Amino acid sequence: MPLDEVDLRAGHAGLLRRIHPRPEATRQLICFPHAGGSASYFFGVSRQLSSAFEVGALQYPGRQDRRNEACLESVTAFADGVVEEIADVLDRPIILFGHSLGATLAYEVAQRLMRLGRPPALLIASGRRAPGAARVSQDVHLGTDDQLLATLQRMSGTAPELFSDEELMRTVLPAVRGDYKAAETYRHPHHWTPLPLPITTINGVQDPEVTPAEVEAWRHHTTGEYAAHWFPGGHFYLNDHAEAVMRLIRQAGMRL
Repeated sequence: MPLDEVDLRAGHAGLLRRIHPRPEATRQLICFPHAGGSASYFFGVSRQLSSAFEVGALQYPGRQDRRNEACLESVTAFADGVVEEIADVLDRPIILFGHSLGATLAYEVAQRLMRLGRPPALLIASGRRAPGAARVSQDVHLGTDDQLLATLQRMSGTAPELFSDEELMRTVLPAVRGDYKAAETYRHPHHWTPLPLPITTINGVQDPEVTPAEVEAWRHHTTGEYAAHWFPGGHFYLNDHAEAVMRLIRQAGMRL
């Protein structure tokens, strides 16, 4: 964001990674990566946010220290696991921040926490259309490896030099494919009610993955305040606007 791509050491248990533990912090920020992303994507966020936040990031299966586990393929199944793990750490106001696929996962987690009577204080959805704004044609996960690589290049979220390492890319593609399958097969449960908490959306003006109408539809998923922010750039606008995005998170969190 621009975020340090560090490899987390093996030996972690569970899904949540506390990159810079701050047990004295009065608020928690839990981050959900994009498709193909990992917890280490949020290293810079954890390092730079004020000591008022303890930042955690979810590590999806099939990558880094979880590379030997079955890949993520279901948003709802993963959300169940997240809630089971974080239920015991909800001792402080919690903000859920998700980018792309991560925004959908964060929304699903927020819905489950609401049903437990322990809703988060704020949901921040980045680079993602509203849960009910599904697109008819979603078949990236069914394409060939070359087609999947072409999609990653088009999204501009992967360091260009990594595409020259064919062995590495073939190693990570199963996790990427699983993430895309989870994102593309997700369907919003229409019987769910809006969340009783504020929702903030952040997006890139030139992002081909969202339209203003699809983003605006997030408004219908909350009975609380809704705020939308737009930055120049595409799907990974946040890499070029890290400071501004973190300032938004900090300001919103300090109002809780």
